[in-house]
Parts: sequence; structure tokens; C-alpha cells
Amino acid sequence: MRAYFRFYCVFMLGVVILFVLWTFISLQVGVSNVEGFAKIIEWKKNYADGLKHSKFILSSGSNGLYGVDTSWLEKSLNVPFVNFAISQPLGLYNLYIAGLSAVSGDIIVAPLEYEMYTNNIYLHEIIYVIAYDRDYLRTQSIFQKLRFIMGLSLTEVLQKCMSVFFPPKIAEITETEKVTSTLNRNGDETSNIEQKLETPQGPSKPLTTPNFVSSSALRRLSDFIDECRASGVTFIAAYPSLLYDEVYDSGVVRKNISDIQAFYKSKNVPILGTFEESLYPIEDMYDTVYHLNSDGRAKRTERMLRDLRETGIAGD
Repeated sequence: MRAYFRFYCVFMLGVVILFVLWTFISLQVGVSNVEGFAKIIEWKKNYADGLKHSKFILSSGSNGLYGVDTSWLEKSLNVPFVNFAISQPLGLYNLYIAGLSAVSGDIIVAPLEYEMYTNNIYLHEIIYVIAYDRDYLRTQSIFQKLRFIMGLSLTEVLQKCMSVFFPPKIAEITETEKVTSTLNRNGDETSNIEQKLETPQGPSKPLTTPNFVSSSALRRLSDFIDECRASGVTFIAAYPSLLYDEVYDSGVVRKNISDIQAFYKSKNVPILGTFEESLYPIEDMYDTVYHLNSDGRAKRTERMLRDLRETGIAGD
């Protein structure tokens, strides 16, 4: 009996030691992997923080970065407009970083990708938060902290260990310089001018899984909306641009959309446009199912201008 107890204690001690080592290494991982878009986030934040008047902030993943011409919206509405969309998958953390630059009187427009309504946590989100935003990590529940710490792959950890002995070479032209060279002053991506999409790429058919919408994600989104209101910031939802597929006419998809609509209605949050209008033909797409080319972006921006005016928030 004593031998079993000793074995159990040694086993548990080993588990604890491995967890501590994993946590320590995890907290050192990822700076080089996210350095590029970390600088892009900083660049956008500096621009947003420099605007003294009430402004619009577009917050989403890459559908907003490639799919909305906020510079044109700014001219049409005569109100500053910042495109805070980030191309890398950061989940609902996208809202958090945009919210840091929102002050009383600002309006956040959020065409969130549908994956943000799930309880997924993304590798880029994990690496960025661990590398650059420990304060955010400290505010999370114990369960969320564990998800972040244990969310790193063994490959990421091993690469970090190897980099100690074999530091990676620094490219002459950084990824940040490559990406920001195609961003305009407002933060819009301007490189999507050609019609390149021949076959769908990326998350091919979101919304097609029953019970796609996560109650946990909705709670996080609800908390963010409440924090906006407490700070005098208006939150407006929108549908992301998406490549049309006949599967989106199915009952399962309509049920998931209905759940999203019901959530926003319960929070008294307007949704710009309709789900049907957010579905685009392949000739309007760029390189993934969420990215519009220049023609699609022009159509979507005109619709967004119309919808913003219809809310009464944006004026005439």
C-alpha cells in the first residue's frame, strides 16, 4: 500500500514539475512569431489615439480589413473612421484591443467573423497575449488562463527552445513593413484589387454545424458590450462578408443566424444590413471566403454607408 502511495506522490510531483516547466517556457514563447502584426496593432492604435474627436472604429478579423473602405466612409460621413481589423485570427480579443482606443462618444462597428461566436481560442491569440499583453491574461478566469497556457503546441515550445541556441536571422525587410506598405492612413488593406479567387480557401463553410454559437462566447461578447456602454461607447453589430454557398439557405444555418440575431436583440444592439446582403458571389471575392476584392469592397462599403445612416447614428 505504501509503495502505491509513494508511486502516486512521485507521479503527481512529476506532473506538477512538467506543468511548471511548460508554463515557464510558454510564457517565453512567441515574440518573434507575432512581432509583425504586433507592430501593426501598435500602428493602428497610435493613429486611433491621435484622433481627438468622436470617431468610428471598425473591429473584426480580416473580412473587415479587406472588405470595407473606411477612408471612403470617413469622407462620406465627415467623421474619423479607423479600420482596426486585424488579418490574423485573434478571436474576440480583436474587440478588446480596439476597445482600448475607444473613448466616450466613439462608435464601434463589429462585423465579426462567425468563428468568433464559437468558444475557439486561436494560436495567434495565445501567442500575442502571452508575448505582449500579460495584463489581459491576468484578468482572465483560471479556466481561461489554463486554456492560454496549455493552448501552445509542442512544436511552438520546441522552436522557442531551439531559438535559444540557434537564433533566427532577421530579414532585411520586416513583415510589418511589407504589410503596412499596403495599408492606407485609415488602416484599410489596399492590395486586394484583383479577382483571384477560383476555389474557396480558409474556413470553407462556417455556420453549417448545429449549435454553432457558443454561450460562453456570447457571455464574453455581452460583457464587452456592457463595458462599452459604461464608457459611453456605442456598439453596432454587422454581418461579415462571406462567399455565397447554397448551404447558407439551410435550416441549420438559419437557426445559427437566428441565435446571433436574438442575442443582439436582447442586448438592444442594432445589426447593420441583412444576412442575405452579406453573401457575395465568387466574382466579388479576393483570396478567401471572407475577403472581398475591390469591386466587392465598393459594394459592401456603399451598403454599410446606407445602413449606418439608417440607424440614425451616422447622420445624413
